[in-house]
Amino acid sequence: MTEPIGVDSFAVVIVTYNSSHVIRDAIHALPPDARLVIVDNASSDDTLDVVRATRPSADLIERDSNDGFAVAVNAGIASADAEYVLLLNPDAVIGNDSISGAVNALQLNKNIGILSPQVVEGDGTLSTAAGGFPPTIWRMLTHATGLSRLARWLPLLRGHYLLRNAMPKDGLLDVDWVSGGCMFIRRRVWSELGGLSERWFMYAEDVEFCLRARDAGWRVVMAPGLMAHHAVGESSAGELQIKTVWLENLFDLYRSHYAAGWARSALWRLIVGGGFATRAIATALRPAASREARVHDRMRFTAYARAALSAGR
Repeated sequence: MTEPIGVDSFAVVIVTYNSSHVIRDAIHALPPDARLVIVDNASSDDTLDVVRATRPSADLIERDSNDGFAVAVNAGIASADAEYVLLLNPDAVIGNDSISGAVNALQLNKNIGILSPQVVEGDGTLSTAAGGFPPTIWRMLTHATGLSRLARWLPLLRGHYLLRNAMPKDGLLDVDWVSGGCMFIRRRVWSELGGLSERWFMYAEDVEFCLRARDAGWRVVMAPGLMAHHAVGESSAGELQIKTVWLENLFDLYRSHYAAGWARSALWRLIVGGGFATRAIATALRPAASREARVHDRMRFTAYARAALSAGR
């Protein structure tokens, strides 16, 4: 059992938008004495009523409009007077032991600026971890083509996403980025870097923030022995759809962060788009998969291929 953390040194920031169907579970799992800041992006449901009933002591920031994830995060962290901040999705759940373990790791390792537990996505069958390596041409190629699945035996093939079967069971694993869905941030890092970039409405801001932290000399780590759960796609009510904006924003991040000119940008689009197109074709050759799974994967990889090929245009 880890030691309890000081209430004054720790705060949780959750950004909500029509999250009444999930926010109760996220709050219930948190330590009852932890400071909680809820930033609501103009929800039209009863999210705020659920928050008030579940945690009356929560600090509420009610925004008049939804200006994106990073804008809300920056407002929340600015108001959270704590040395360590947990940025948590409203559809993510993390318990006290994992929270204490994460904060203790930050306290013991002064060079760690950002830390994430192992986040189990959905039903736990997803092979990728919520973190990994930069969206360079090589990392995106190995991810898009599926070659990264061999990284367990050949680290050179690691892709943009780290694979869960290639992670150690415990300890701290240095990576280039972790997901903002469950991210522990040393407040000094957030202050030094000027917060999250508000360049995008949603997606890529967590990767960009971590890359800037690494460039500034801070470690970004995953702690596989600490666990959290994320119900994929359930932060706001509605049907689950194939989202490609994450890929479009990654291209924009690659182009801006690495000052990629026309030639490298075109190569990124071609290689990543071609990689996903190849993977879409390959799904039809998987005899072990059900027809429904093959159709879904083909549609998903085809959508990714089209998004990559047209990114930035």
